[in-house]
Amino acid sequence: MGVTLDGTLANMTDGVYTFRAHKGIYHNIDQLVSRDGTPRYLQLYFYGPDTELDLRLHWRNINRDITKILTRVLSTNPYVKTFRSLAELGPLDNYKVTLNASVEFDQRVLPAFGLKGMAISLRIKEALLCTADANTEGRRKTVAMREYYCYKFQIRSAENALLFGGRLLQQFGVDVYIKLETSRLHFLLRNQDKIRADLYQVIVDCIHAGEVHPNRIGKQIVLPACFIGGPRDMRRRFLDAMTLVQDDGKPDLFITMTCNPHWSEICDNLKPGQTAQYRPELVSRVFRAKLEDLKEQLLKKHLLGEVKAYIYVIEFQKRGLPHAHILLIMYPQ
Repeated sequence: MGVTLDGTLANMTDGVYTFRAHKGIYHNIDQLVSRDGTPRYLQLYFYGPDTELDLRLHWRNINRDITKILTRVLSTNPYVKTFRSLAELGPLDNYKVTLNASVEFDQRVLPAFGLKGMAISLRIKEALLCTADANTEGRRKTVAMREYYCYKFQIRSAENALLFGGRLLQQFGVDVYIKLETSRLHFLLRNQDKIRADLYQVIVDCIHAGEVHPNRIGKQIVLPACFIGGPRDMRRRFLDAMTLVQDDGKPDLFITMTCNPHWSEICDNLKPGQTAQYRPELVSRVFRAKLEDLKEQLLKKHLLGEVKAYIYVIEFQKRGLPHAHILLIMYPQ
């Protein structure tokens, strides 16, 4: 995994360990044939089962019995079978592995009925299908990438090994977020003709700004207002906030809600040896539940008085914990 890591937060000397990355994230795919005589990673798939097992056990702290079980499980994966068959093509030095994302498919979703090709158990497939909205036939034929990963992060009665990853869980969470955002951005890039319908005014704006040469007007990639964090989304939120002040007056209360990693709801769900920093998904869920309860108390039960208008924002500050800032405009008493 290649990443430009923010070293100020990824340490244990100050505050909570937080995996925060800059720029892009990428995964290195090694060449098919080892150059130094020590095969590793995908290079091990082109050896016989016994030889592959012996080579994997050269690495320290690897349990032989667990490795044998994993190797046996992967042997039924159709993608693993196809990959192993590459050895029959001839000298592997003449080949390389590349990722081919076809533009003919929506990369944001997975085929719900083709998940067996991913070696996912029937129980997981059924759970994924249950997340899909019903269509005319009773269920969809695709599962959104976000829905799939939401399932992977779920807390369930049976132990979820993913949640025991410690710092690796944070890395996995960041990696998943980048995948989701990248797939959305690629979809928007390839569907600009649908998104730009209400923004042809951009050309007129360029002319009004003094640019009259068409060849100097660059091709702008437009993000829809529903893309969180995009320019149109931020502009819309700002205008909404200013409109509230203009129509209903200045805010009367500014409330900040800070996540406490020692909340009993968090501590009671930690496994032995875990701390809150190793369970960011648990912290986020508990924080959101408490935020929704606070909104219920303020907006519906009128704990501090009847609210005329409100606006709030959630952000993650330096310690890696979520904070919520709520502005309330009250009815005059």
